[in-house]
Amino acid sequence: MKMVMVKGWTGLGVAAVLLGCANKAEPPEVPTTQAPVTTNYHGVQVTDPYQWLENGADPAVRTWTEAQNQCTRAYLDKLPDRPAIERKLKGLFERAAASYSSLQVCGRTVFALKFKPPAQQPILVRLRSPNDAASEQTVLDPNQLDPTGATSIDFYVPSPDARLVAVSLSQHGSEAGTLHFFDVETGREVGERIPRVQFPTAGGSVAWAADSAGVFYTRYPAPGERPPEESRFYQQVYFHKLGTPVAQDTYEIGQEFPRIAEIDLQTGPAGHVLASVANGDGGQVAHWLRGLDGQWRQITRFEDEIKHVEFGRDPLYIELPRDESLYLLSRRNAPNGRILRVPLAEPDLSRAQEVVPEGTNTIQTFRAAASGLYVVELVGGPALLRFYDWAAWPSRLAGATPGPSAELGHDTLPEEEAEQSAETEQDDSTGQGGGAAAAEAGPVSGGLVHGRVREVPLRGWVAVPELLVRRGDELLFRMVSFTEPATWYVYDPRSPNRITATQLRGRSPAPFYDVEVVRVFATSKDGTRVPMNIIQRKGTRLDGTNPTILYGYGGYGISLSPNFDFTRRVWLDQGGVFVVANLRGGGEYGEAWHQAGMLTRKQNVFDDFIACAEWLVRSNYTRPDKLAIWGASNGGLLVGAALTQRPDLFRAAVAQVGIFDMLRFELDPNGTFNATEFGSVRDPEQFKALYAYSPYHRVRNGTVYPAVFLLAGEHDGRVNPAHSRKMAARLQAASRSGRPVLLQVSSRSGHGLGTALEERIAQLTDVYAFLMDQLGIEYSLIERGPWAGGVTPTSAVVKARLAEPGLTARLVVSKSPLFRRPLYFGPVVSETNHYNIVRFELTGLEPDTLYHYALEINGRLDRRHRGQFRSFPDGPASFTFAFASCARTGSTSDIFDVIRRHRPLFFMNTGDFHYQDIGTNDLARYLDAYDRVLASPQQAELYRSTAFEYIWDDHDSGGNNVSRGGVALAAARAAYELYVPHYPLATNPGPAPIYHSFTVGRVKFIVTDLRSDKDGSRKRDDANKSMMGAVQKAWFKQQLLEANGKYPLICWVSSVPWIGEWGTNYYPIKTNVYGFIHHTNKALFRSEPRRSSWARTYPGDEDHWSVYSTERREIADFIKSNHIQGVCILHGDAHMLAADDGTHSDYATGGGAPVPVMGAAPLDKDPSIKGGPYSQGVYRVANAQTGEGGFGLVTVTDTGREIRVRFSGRNNKDQEKISLQFKVPVGRDALFARRRD
Repeated sequence: MKMVMVKGWTGLGVAAVLLGCANKAEPPEVPTTQAPVTTNYHGVQVTDPYQWLENGADPAVRTWTEAQNQCTRAYLDKLPDRPAIERKLKGLFERAAASYSSLQVCGRTVFALKFKPPAQQPILVRLRSPNDAASEQTVLDPNQLDPTGATSIDFYVPSPDARLVAVSLSQHGSEAGTLHFFDVETGREVGERIPRVQFPTAGGSVAWAADSAGVFYTRYPAPGERPPEESRFYQQVYFHKLGTPVAQDTYEIGQEFPRIAEIDLQTGPAGHVLASVANGDGGQVAHWLRGLDGQWRQITRFEDEIKHVEFGRDPLYIELPRDESLYLLSRRNAPNGRILRVPLAEPDLSRAQEVVPEGTNTIQTFRAAASGLYVVELVGGPALLRFYDWAAWPSRLAGATPGPSAELGHDTLPEEEAEQSAETEQDDSTGQGGGAAAAEAGPVSGGLVHGRVREVPLRGWVAVPELLVRRGDELLFRMVSFTEPATWYVYDPRSPNRITATQLRGRSPAPFYDVEVVRVFATSKDGTRVPMNIIQRKGTRLDGTNPTILYGYGGYGISLSPNFDFTRRVWLDQGGVFVVANLRGGGEYGEAWHQAGMLTRKQNVFDDFIACAEWLVRSNYTRPDKLAIWGASNGGLLVGAALTQRPDLFRAAVAQVGIFDMLRFELDPNGTFNATEFGSVRDPEQFKALYAYSPYHRVRNGTVYPAVFLLAGEHDGRVNPAHSRKMAARLQAASRSGRPVLLQVSSRSGHGLGTALEERIAQLTDVYAFLMDQLGIEYSLIERGPWAGGVTPTSAVVKARLAEPGLTARLVVSKSPLFRRPLYFGPVVSETNHYNIVRFELTGLEPDTLYHYALEINGRLDRRHRGQFRSFPDGPASFTFAFASCARTGSTSDIFDVIRRHRPLFFMNTGDFHYQDIGTNDLARYLDAYDRVLASPQQAELYRSTAFEYIWDDHDSGGNNVSRGGVALAAARAAYELYVPHYPLATNPGPAPIYHSFTVGRVKFIVTDLRSDKDGSRKRDDANKSMMGAVQKAWFKQQLLEANGKYPLICWVSSVPWIGEWGTNYYPIKTNVYGFIHHTNKALFRSEPRRSSWARTYPGDEDHWSVYSTERREIADFIKSNHIQGVCILHGDAHMLAADDGTHSDYATGGGAPVPVMGAAPLDKDPSIKGGPYSQGVYRVANAQTGEGGFGLVTVTDTGREIRVRFSGRNNKDQEKISLQFKVPVGRDALFARRRD
């Protein structure tokens, strides 16, 4: 290759460089001199204008980089949302529970890396057991060694006797590690330090001698052994005997290894040492074994394609022989992998036995147990975990049929009936886990697969990033999903259908119950199906407006398996969608998937990524101006290729520690390690492929590029920060979009590993602030709401929960949706002891007027969460309202959108607003229940679109069938009063009922609480049994008396059905009957009666007035004797649409008190039918089959002389299924009555 230097440039002074930043308006610019250098590659002349930026030690380059940093800092610090994002992230980390990783077991001691913010770095701890967290002791705390947080643990290895631990420590994320030895008991450092054990990319490794007297370790060249530029290559293995000088350490093996060798060491149970040597990053692996005689022997070559080797384990019982074998994961002629076995004494690959054949899934890794193998298999990213029990093929262990041709197919295993159930012990009682099984709709594993091949019962789309056999066959493994934090579990094949969570349990600092994962496939350019994992809030609308991040990697056979990242909550809470793509180049579908995205086939990865983006746009998740891409390292290359090949498809791009100049990466300090994955410019065909996609060389002048944020680490030993410097300069010069191209080079980080927490938070803050700014997100400080209730002609109540305490909020109210001539209410400051809920009392409103409202928080109007309501009319008026009950907690059913589109004057929830069934007097759990409901976009939008009214039933007030004395009622009421915008309650605080009333025009609504003071339903039905309680009943009767004559229409809201007799069901239907049912249609009914079965449980545990028939008659007689006119009943809970014209609702003695009855339920729960008959019939929704739900729409028409009422029972398709019409005359008193409540 010929290089030509073009002369004529000079270095820039600091003042000149900074002047460009200071005088430029946003986006920032730094003037960058071009100094073209032309290189000839196989006859192709390639000019590089910014090659001078490669020398990071050059003062001119350092000055330029500092200027870029300052401009970037100035730009990001001006973003108005950055402080709030930073507070959110810091709050999440402050609340984060401890996480445990890198577990190792030595005898009876468990070692782990523990990370618990606010510590800057993980610490090394030991425990007696993963189920004995109280026994935890700190072995090494790098935060104590270095309070700045710059020192981190690269890796650690405890000695076999668990008395010492070898630890590699490095600084500033450099991964340049020195080996230290620490006494486990005292934590003191002992012995000499061993330098040059660990460097980036090739890494480092240690294996203890079986007697704990010394260590085998990886060693890089000492000064003077190689030229300085070769100091991070030629890794070898040395042995250090404890107590002797490092200078006396002895060479073991490695001189014959490749220059780019990456060595991993492990010690076998009997004292053998295995050296697994990778030929560069992502390259093939060869293996050497050190026998007990001290001699090394090569047991596999690179071309054998053996990716991983494990020693056999000691048996479960001492009477059984030791499994003196090696188990090998082979991908030769088996891209999905198969597992072979060779004797440890004669590890001859030609005589290997196949013990696990290749299957349709790809084998990711495995661990040997006493009587079998645990195998992790990938299904396109998510994992399955299987146990292969040796009992199924004893001849295998006896070595009856040697050679790789002796294949064991699953069809040869003995057949055994698969077990049908699987139990998983997981605690989601706090709601902090997220409910991965429900959210992710992934495979449910467990039970037998074939013969003695058992599937460990994992649930949902999960990953198993770590597993180890603690003793015998007992497996300790870490499981994680996109919505569940990592937790360590124990599995024992003797209890094959259960896994048990240990005390090393993950807890999220923020709930993920409202998050789901949708797994879809895009079709790439060549027809390949590419999986994507769409992480979104439940109920996300596919309207093309969702700000979306598409994240990818696609290289080195690395799989982007499910992982939990609670910081995504920042993005999701702002309405964002986060998508993880499983691209070719990774290992999600085995080695063939990897090879399809490497070397000259690398363009496939970029085609996959672009296809995923196009799918998201085509499927209406987002649109190009709302789509961002993000990747790191090889994923940074991916982002660079995507934005240069399809700049029109993305609005913003973030690339962290990315590779961009694919023609010169081999010249980087660690660049040669990557040639096995990318190829080399020395090869003509590989050069052609590299040059075709190299992002740096694909930048074209005058192109409209997305906004770009490039992040690099000054101490990055894996990817030269020069890539980011050059790419930033090239894009800044070429782009004509006017969007920023930012570069940030951190002096406190490297490639990412070992970065201090404080720096991680700062970088995440910058990334999210940048993306929200570019995708047009105005960061909202509203956590839930707002919603309005307690509406009268002149007043209302609005409440909202804010994101943090100490925020100052005002409510802005206007007749104009543009908030012209606004009214202001407040200010109110959010407080922790009020759950950050702010309350506004609106007064002085005009009757029958549509008002728009929004919160102004810390001086900024939040338009994303604006709401509206209409003040009630003052005097005779016609209006429509909706009511319904019984919705799953946080339901995102489309029925709420259907209700909203009717624009009712108000929506009334008549019970079971949630189904948390909280049976403890725990205010926090009740507040959390409201959080869960309002997390639904569909419900939140409905409640912001109109006035809200609500009376609870059992599931949302104290648990199923709760009655007087329920222990949770005091907390339930306190939460209701704090969170819900409501009318004044008729009784004092505490566990007292929440009955109340309100009026609309000439209609009186009397809302009763039929739970808080209710006698138990099994109590004998006589005059001493009450559903209302004495105080509420007296109030109720007084309300009826006061309303009579003044309000022609009196709507009594009863949360339970009114019509029916105990022990009688007028609709004994067959279980598969849905739709419209009338009591006269006997063909739909069961042939056998149900009365006898009910009689056995007299008086029955029914939520129904039928088992309070004495009190029901008392109320009916009161209505009759006092000549109360115009009463109708609205009820919930019955899980049906129903209506009666009064024919079957008259329970007065001798008759005389018929009342129209209307029921509307369930919104989206399972259907049921209680009581009857109903003159208009009932409608049973097919919820389980089609997701059908029901609600009631009531239209009140006040003509002046009469009030006409039309009830329409409708489903979620807005189809009328039940209807009722009636009218009431207007008496003289009501005709002239006007009131202003």
